[in-house]
Amino acid sequence: MKSLSPKTKICAYIGMILLLFFTSSLYLYLGILLFILILLLNIPISTIKKGCIPIILFVLFTFIGNILFYPGRIIYSIGPLSISYEGLDRASILSLRVLIMILGAKLLTATTPIQDIIDALGKFLLPLERLRIPAREFVLIMGLTIKYLPRIYKESEELYRDAIKDYRPDGIVARLSFSAGLLSELFIKSLLKAENSEGEDIGL
Repeated sequence: MKSLSPKTKICAYIGMILLLFFTSSLYLYLGILLFILILLLNIPISTIKKGCIPIILFVLFTFIGNILFYPGRIIYSIGPLSISYEGLDRASILSLRVLIMILGAKLLTATTPIQDIIDALGKFLLPLERLRIPAREFVLIMGLTIKYLPRIYKESEELYRDAIKDYRPDGIVARLSFSAGLLSELFIKSLLKAENSEGEDIGL
């Protein structure tokens, strides 16, 4: 997987997404999921584990939301809630679709440096410049966002941990004021770091 070029990986990922949206075969989805899971076996567990809890919760929410509130032939019901054959099928398809897209993106980012992905996307979008679409600016903003989001997230955790050591807000107004102070400090730090790295080359 790592031997493939970033362009090839991005094209494969986009092709997979199109296939998912143009077909609704449960067996095809299971086959794609199995293939991705086999590829993920070559990725370090520590890399795969990052962000697993939000992914699991999102997929579960998608599954439960569709299986309980989709009309059709009833399989089981309890009170106002019911499970139908059609709901089970729709929930399975949509949940697998979401899971495959997320795991595919995780596989792409785990086997390709972020900078290479940004460079490849920049080359894909370059023809849009002829239509006066600011593709370079879009890729620049996307690159900066991807680059600094992990840092901002880490700094927000550190700021919060340091702040609650000395002060625990009580009441809604105090909590809102506390959160606003943290966000202001985080915003100022982010601006200062962006200015300090303004001259860095992001490969566009």
